[in-house]
Amino acid sequence: MGNSKTKEKTGCGNCSKIRRVLNVSELQIGQHICEPGRKKCTYKENRHSLKAQYFHHAIIGEIKHRNDYKVTLVLIHYTDVTGLKKGSIKITEEKRDLKYDEIYIVQYTYPKYSAEKIVQRAKKETKREVEQETYYEQEEHRYTFGNYNLFVSNCEHFATWCVLGNKESFQIDQKWRVYLFPFKISSGVAGILSQLLLEILRFFASFVSDKNMYGPGFSIFVIGAFYLVLLFGRYRHLYNKYWNYRRVCQHCYEEKQSILAIKLFWFILSGILFYFITDACAPRFPAWPVTIILHVIFTLLSIFFRRLYGELKSPFLRWSTRVKQLSEIKRGHVITFRHFGFQHFALITKIHSETSEISIVHYKGFFNIKLTRDKICLCKKSIRRLRLTKLSTYKTNKRISRIESRLGERKWHWRCNRSDHVCYWASIKQKHWEYYKPVHSNETLDQTEEDYVKKSSLEVETIVVNLRTEIEEGDVIEYYINSRKKEHGTGIITELKNTHESENGNDRIFTLVVVTQKHRIAEEAEITVDLNTDTIKVKKFHPVHCRSMQERKKQAKRAQENREQHKEFNIMKFCVLREKQTKEQKDIEKKEK
Repeated sequence: MGNSKTKEKTGCGNCSKIRRVLNVSELQIGQHICEPGRKKCTYKENRHSLKAQYFHHAIIGEIKHRNDYKVTLVLIHYTDVTGLKKGSIKITEEKRDLKYDEIYIVQYTYPKYSAEKIVQRAKKETKREVEQETYYEQEEHRYTFGNYNLFVSNCEHFATWCVLGNKESFQIDQKWRVYLFPFKISSGVAGILSQLLLEILRFFASFVSDKNMYGPGFSIFVIGAFYLVLLFGRYRHLYNKYWNYRRVCQHCYEEKQSILAIKLFWFILSGILFYFITDACAPRFPAWPVTIILHVIFTLLSIFFRRLYGELKSPFLRWSTRVKQLSEIKRGHVITFRHFGFQHFALITKIHSETSEISIVHYKGFFNIKLTRDKICLCKKSIRRLRLTKLSTYKTNKRISRIESRLGERKWHWRCNRSDHVCYWASIKQKHWEYYKPVHSNETLDQTEEDYVKKSSLEVETIVVNLRTEIEEGDVIEYYINSRKKEHGTGIITELKNTHESENGNDRIFTLVVVTQKHRIAEEAEITVDLNTDTIKVKKFHPVHCRSMQERKKQAKRAQENREQHKEFNIMKFCVLREKQTKEQKDIEKKEK
């Protein structure tokens, strides 16, 4: 079966990521992009955020003109969509301004086709391209997509087909999961279905002399058999997608296998609990109220476990290979092994070939967890190596120096700062960070009142600071100081100062001068930060809306000097937003005069 199948290139969209465009120079021909749907889109002025109920997807066919935040794109996508089943694929030329339009790039780890092939496949589905073919070519041409259909042929189906070779709509799948989640068998519906089946069987048993021939155990067994058949069908479908059609990468295949196993375990556990609880309550309470209460409990537990699984998910969406010899690993590689029974990550700093030992850096401990150096032996542990070939990574020495700079850190957190997060930070480059610096021309801001109705969102992401070099004066930060007197707050950095430790080369201990807001008053505070125990987070804003770092510092100092402001004063808006003069700025200018 399949030497030809296994050699076929894999196209997987399950491990794709969506990232917002900060500068139009990030856009390339053949990319799959998405934008907030304009028909159901609201802009919240007080939070400066744009909320959309759905996203529109397209393929970039050509880029005609671009300049930092403005671009003219030739898009291939579904247009003139009305209702659920009207619309066709066309090539349109559209202008985008990042000040008012949000554009997201769908980043695929395993795209099946090259950029040129993606554009070629997209154009083949448009009528304009087919009209240029000869008569005989038109006769042989078969459209994959016809008129728009929300459920089987929407804009996301078209874009993923161009990139991966198969139709996928993760938007629709996510909506179905949300709407049908309370009715899933694995979340407690087994109880209601088994109770309903039990009542039906007892009704037919009323014609027989023995009316108690059917018990709760029999009904749960029948529903369990049905669910097992359903799970087997889903596993068979997953198996075909990976081995026969190459529509899923190895990591996603193994992950989905684990999810199916967890669902099976949860169904068996919930079924057993339901059986014993209903059997114990049957003489005292009616069956239906107990069944409904149990269903609600199991549904809430399913929600909890699903969120817990999402929080414990590693940022490394890559498959691993078993390490059998020391020659298969090198310095700077990320490895996994079992630690206290759980999957654990570490980064290799040195290999000792004489003793078959590996020096690693990872979080170690049980109560007093600390990022430290350690040694493990290949002969005593089952070790797997992560394959990071398709990621933008640092060089070996840079990876090791980055992770060793955090030695002694005591900020382990089960949700957001485990060993896998540390290894990911030390190994993977974040190229888009360079676009956060605002690039503004000398043109004036000609804004009308309509400009304030709908804009693109201001805040993009929040980044945890691990080194002093990752922040600068003018950044907006959230700080959590875990000293004897615990402090936390939000402010703008106006000055970075050295301490005795930082002068000796320690980049993780320094002093910040921050302007914060308390009620209507802007105050200046000086805090000493030790990144081994304290947490600093930087709020990253879209550069098209922001002032430069120097302008932010000046605005913060002006706000601090003028002390009390009017009741609508917001220091973040006053210092960060680059827009027409606000009331706060006008009041300050009057006071200065």
